[in-house]
Amino acid sequence: MFSFMFRYEPYLPQDRERFVKIIASAYVIPQESVCHALDSFQQSDIRTLYHRDLLIGALGMLPAGQYFAGQSVSMTGVSSVAIAPEFRGKGAASHLMRSLLTELSNQKVAISTLYPALPRLYRQFGYQFAGGNYTWQMPTAQIQFKQKLTNPQINIREISPDLELLESLYTRQAKLNSGYIVRNAWFWLQLLSSPNELAIYLIEENETLHGYFICEYKTEGQQKLVSIRDWVLLSAEAVYQFWQFLAHQRSQIPLVEWRSASTDLLSLGLDYPTATLKQSTLWAVRLIDLAEAWQQRGYPQGITAELHWQVSDPLIPQNSGNFVLSVAEGKATVSKGGQGNLKIAIDALASLFTGFVSAAYLAQMGLLEGDHQSLAIANSLFMAHPPWMLDFF
Repeated sequence: MFSFMFRYEPYLPQDRERFVKIIASAYVIPQESVCHALDSFQQSDIRTLYHRDLLIGALGMLPAGQYFAGQSVSMTGVSSVAIAPEFRGKGAASHLMRSLLTELSNQKVAISTLYPALPRLYRQFGYQFAGGNYTWQMPTAQIQFKQKLTNPQINIREISPDLELLESLYTRQAKLNSGYIVRNAWFWLQLLSSPNELAIYLIEENETLHGYFICEYKTEGQQKLVSIRDWVLLSAEAVYQFWQFLAHQRSQIPLVEWRSASTDLLSLGLDYPTATLKQSTLWAVRLIDLAEAWQQRGYPQGITAELHWQVSDPLIPQNSGNFVLSVAEGKATVSKGGQGNLKIAIDALASLFTGFVSAAYLAQMGLLEGDHQSLAIANSLFMAHPPWMLDFF
């Protein structure tokens, strides 16, 4: 009964003060920080929830894309979901999320991605863990490698922010890593904004660009460290140049941290990989338009296959039913019908879709039913290096 009084609406600037208060309370952050974050969003990408004429909840949408197996899938990120304290536990968050899914479904967005502060809530709406964001840390004194830098023409120099240049290099690396965001202006703004000192370093060889990395110099407690906010390293020489640069900071900066995959990719270039995992944060995906999601992602070359699915989705009816997924030359087509040999719910399918878990594991956990041949094909089509991303939102 209470939920019928809720209204899902676009953000109105006259509600700014109330909006800021709700977000600051929900995330226990200063209102000044909320104002800064609010101003970074497109007003058209903010949604609010009202009880009668009172603003009681809000969220931010981030229309972008996300790479899976080398192809971009249309994605809307969800950020800063918040409900006023006095309306929690009364169905407000459920109404907000249900309204969001309806809007995204009408827009034909393929998937939605978020970092779930309350996983139990988001699972109710079909979101499931599907990748990670991992922060690694290492004393600069422990950076050791015997590999000699064989190309003296490669050098590192500091540059001013050049978004076109950075984006072109980032895209080359992003296509190689499932989970990377197709960054829009908002994501770049977050990367290039900080109260601490930032420096962008380009790795180049004459006219050839090998990558870049962005350093943030800061202090945590009494300890100085350099945080690598972003990195693109497109050759083995670039990786060694990167580590040599950081090793030379050891007299002033005792610690370095960076984001990488669950199995750190960067420290594999060292003789003694002694990096430790400082923080692990999982993100979740919701399949909004299942057919589009399947058709937009990439698949392994050299595999021609057909899978018959039976999918259940209690919230988005067009995702429910039988589907035939046909894959050839790294691309897929989807049609309705088929034998329904693989039975799965929409949330479990999200984890398989990104490559976060295998079909075999889902079957073992009772989340996927199917014959051995179909499960083996599903493993081959969807498994890759575990998905991860550099961005947080």
